[in-house]
Amino acid sequence: MSEKTKKTIKTVVIIVALIALYFYVKNYVVKPGTSKPSAPASPTSCLDITLDIVDVDHPYVSASGTVLNNCSREVSYITVWVTCFDSGKSEVARDVEYMFDIAAGKKDYFESPLKSTGGMVTRCTAEITEANY
Repeated sequence: MSEKTKKTIKTVVIIVALIALYFYVKNYVVKPGTSKPSAPASPTSCLDITLDIVDVDHPYVSASGTVLNNCSREVSYITVWVTCFDSGKSEVARDVEYMFDIAAGKKDYFESPLKSTGGMVTRCTAEITEANY
């Protein structure tokens, strides 16, 4: 192999390495003063829960609501607890609901039948206690 061929191969290898380095820095290195967006470690911080209806007109209580996925990716598992209270702020009913596979930007509905008489309940709350990607 001639010296000219060796020099040409060496130049090509250096150019390819520089191009690879450019794309690595562009895609994986964060510039000073900026940050790369990332999904939260736990999706509970980017999920919104709304308790839409609490029906106490029956001998039992029924609560329903929605969970909106504001995360950047699908949430595969969500635990929702609905808790109802009487006028003295004592807990009178509690129910757990499980939700699965809510895509990013989408919402899903839950319905929670609670074992309590409607006349006892004055207020209900809903909270997400666990969620996983």
